[in-house]
Amino acid sequence: LDNFSTTGLLKMNGTAKQVTSAGKTLNNFEVSGGSVTQVGALTLSGTFAQTAGTFTQAANNNLTVTGDSFTLANSTTFTRASGSGILIFDKTGSMTFADNNSTKQNLGTVQIGASPTVTTLTTDMSANNLTIPNTDTLNTKGYDVTLQNNLTCQSTCVLDLTDTGPSNEGDGTIMDIGGNWNMSGTFTAYTNSLVFMNSTAANNSNVDIATNGQAFNDFECKNAGTTNDDCNISGNFTVN
Repeated sequence: LDNFSTTGLLKMNGTAKQVTSAGKTLNNFEVSGGSVTQVGALTLSGTFAQTAGTFTQAANNNLTVTGDSFTLANSTTFTRASGSGILIFDKTGSMTFADNNSTKQNLGTVQIGASPTVTTLTTDMSANNLTIPNTDTLNTKGYDVTLQNNLTCQSTCVLDLTDTGPSNEGDGTIMDIGGNWNMSGTFTAYTNSLVFMNSTAANNSNVDIATNGQAFNDFECKNAGTTNDDCNISGNFTVN
């Protein structure tokens, strides 16, 4: 795999195939059909593209993409890592995200960068947890983000819901959060954007909203569980 560390494309398809990098960094990687399973940690210096078939992230291991894009084509299946595995978008500079499935794939635990990275959505996104570390930025461009659990935006992170061109959706971002909202950095709300604290039946517990004094456009707190749980707010709470 040495030749793939800085150049080239590794394209995989077929039944029950495995990709094992053995600690080496690959460049561009594509799943073009069949079923491919990651074994061990996998780091790409280029792009991740799934044009067909099924990809399974390794349990308790990270998938790190440092190229220009992460793309899932329609009718593909991305199986998130079980356990402690994280999907990390870590381009130094800017990269784009696209999940073109009609039902968005739950990506598990997602981290935007290891500083500094600017990730821009070109479709909606679904995950269990989303972390934006210090100095990293997520631009939603009007696309929706659905999280089963927590949003964590650390220190000087930026979460920007600005819905302007080019390549924006145009109907305002809905942040649908099933767990806690932990904002330590900069949050930019925008016209028609909504933060929806939607405590799910699976969570069925109080949710915490740490605002860091950042204002919301529209805000809704709903308990979808079986008990009358609370939304606990810390910091100044402003809805414009």
